[in-house]
Amino acid sequence: MPLQPAPLTRTGIGTRTGGGLEGRQPRGGVIAGYVFKLIRESLGLTQEALAERLGLDKNTIQGWESGRRSLASTRVSDLLRLRHQLCVLGADGRLLDAMDTAMEADYLLAHVLAVEPEDVQPEAHPLAAMVNTGSLIDMLTWPLTERAPAPLRNAAQAPRRGPVAVAQLDGQREGSLLPTPTGGGRALNGRT
Repeated sequence: MPLQPAPLTRTGIGTRTGGGLEGRQPRGGVIAGYVFKLIRESLGLTQEALAERLGLDKNTIQGWESGRRSLASTRVSDLLRLRHQLCVLGADGRLLDAMDTAMEADYLLAHVLAVEPEDVQPEAHPLAAMVNTGSLIDMLTWPLTERAPAPLRNAAQAPRRGPVAVAQLDGQREGSLLPTPTGGGRALNGRT
């Protein structure tokens, strides 16, 4: 089964009024959280063991890995300390770099999912001020193409505990929620 972060949806974004957001903010840490999980698993540590070594609460690790808490919202000094501690524990530098790219991808996706198309202000859009690197594009397209970015392809993935459900719906690829090119159903743009 290919490496794949949890799907991003508009669920939980909150109510839109006057172009702003009220209520809960989007889950803006899904991709970075998944990369963080790969780093933890490559170190051969459980969430509890990593939390103990980093001096953090297990709920913080769980929140980061699930995307419930965004790594990008961590203070810069704490994020730098985290990267250093992971490096000391033996984390692969390529995975740490991929975590940075994943945070950038999460930020961009959260913005895109939070703003209705008619409310887009081009001068304030993140894409208006950034150069899209190949690694960012790979990270952004990963959930759609099911092709993990290069630094993550060889990441050690811990065996799952218990059964893993793999749903296959008619006209879809195994383990995917995207229709196959020849399958029935609707394309991503809603057209058949």
